[in-house]
Amino acid sequence: AEGRVLVELMPHMRTLDRQLCRRGASGSRWDATPMYAYGGLAQMMGLRHVCIVGEPLEDGQQGSGLAFELGTWHSSAIRVDVGALESELEVAFEWLERERAGGRLAEEGHS
Repeated sequence: AEGRVLVELMPHMRTLDRQLCRRGASGSRWDATPMYAYGGLAQMMGLRHVCIVGEPLEDGQQGSGLAFELGTWHSSAIRVDVGALESELEVAFEWLERERAGGRLAEEGHS
C-alpha cells in the first residue's frame, strides 16, 4: 500500500455526514475517521484516508432520518465540491512527494 491514499466521497446526509465524515482535532480531514469502514480499512492497509462530504443535491433529497440514510447512502448520488476535492488532492500529492523525497517511498517502477 506504499505510496497510495484513499479518497472517499460521501453523499450529503443530514444526519450522518458530520459523524461518518468529520475533521480531526487539528481540523484536518485526513485520517480522522479510523473507526468507520473506509477509514478503518485504510488504517489496516497503511493508507492515508480522507473523507469528503458532498454538497446537497439541487433537487433536495428524498426522505430523511437515520434509517433512510443508513439504507441508501451507498447508492446515493454525490454532488462533489470540486474546490474541496482539489484541495485534498493537493494535500495528498504534497504528502506523497515529501514521502518520496524523504526516501520513504520507492521511486516509480522500482519497488
